[in-house]
Amino acid sequence: MFRYLKAIVAAKRLLTLGGKMSGEIEVLDVRQDQGAEYFVLPYNADTKPDGIQSLFWDSRSGHDLVESLEIAENKTRKYRLIRSFGKQLKKGDKVWLSGWLGENPEDFGLVGVIEIALPNGTLAYFQEAGDNWVIHVHGRNASRAETLRNFKTINTLGFSQLSISFESDPLPAGLGTRRSKLGTTEWLELEAAIRYAYQRGANKIILFGFSLGAMVTGECLRRSSLGQSVAALILDSPLIDFETTLNLQSAKAGQSPRFGSYGLSLITSSRLFRFIGLGIESIPNLVRPLGVPALVFYSQTDGYVSMDRMPQLQALNPQAEFVHFTHGRHCRLYNQDPALYDEKLTSFLTRFQI
Repeated sequence: MFRYLKAIVAAKRLLTLGGKMSGEIEVLDVRQDQGAEYFVLPYNADTKPDGIQSLFWDSRSGHDLVESLEIAENKTRKYRLIRSFGKQLKKGDKVWLSGWLGENPEDFGLVGVIEIALPNGTLAYFQEAGDNWVIHVHGRNASRAETLRNFKTINTLGFSQLSISFESDPLPAGLGTRRSKLGTTEWLELEAAIRYAYQRGANKIILFGFSLGAMVTGECLRRSSLGQSVAALILDSPLIDFETTLNLQSAKAGQSPRFGSYGLSLITSSRLFRFIGLGIESIPNLVRPLGVPALVFYSQTDGYVSMDRMPQLQALNPQAEFVHFTHGRHCRLYNQDPALYDEKLTSFLTRFQI
């Protein structure tokens, strides 16, 4: 019974977005030196990657842009503050690292990016360029701001871009429903965005999904007649399979190895789960032929989603290109090596310019 109750709590956390969020990395020190501010974090797998990244804390109400610096002999790593987006970070705060590099288009020096309303009432960033479009799909508990770091490169290639919000996203960009269906209904929102692009004269459409956004794009390809018209996919740190990912997260939380599998079985089969609004008919996965050219950025050390089934995804998609980042972390691959990321992205998209 206790295991069943824990599974209910875990399922509610999985299917409810937002709420209180805290990081797992403790800020060991905050230092000032010659007018600059520095933070010291423990050195581990999560702080190992180099590059400019974001620190978030206190349910994302705190956000700093930081650059990773040297690793000390006492197994700590220093970060230099580049920009603060609000509240002051203090010693002892619990943070997490993210690939976000800004909060809005102005933070990236983007010109011509406007905000539009989609038919369901959600807001999207839109940048008009050519007749070929890239539609960006952000991940779980993220927002459209996650996608902006790629806008400049894609705009240079002449693609119009649309970065959508979901109904589950907080107001004002989303509708604030805070309920995830793990991609089983969110694909309809992506379908509406594809329809909007075609109504605006789009010729070719490429979908760019991050984390759970990759699962949403996969469901749209599989279930939507409009999805079948998509020319290509780009996936960053894709959530390939819920079972292996939830088992990974369960193990990190000290639960039994198959606790994630048990929770998923309840989500799909328990009458009580359906009664309290946590039931889902079936759990999607990406382990199948995608049917279109694809570019997949990933790392076996992702740390958040499991890559155990990546070899199967690769075997099923011989026309896809898979770019592996050694020691990379979830949705922070661009930050680790922007030059390589842009090179692969540019090379792939150039195939669809005409």
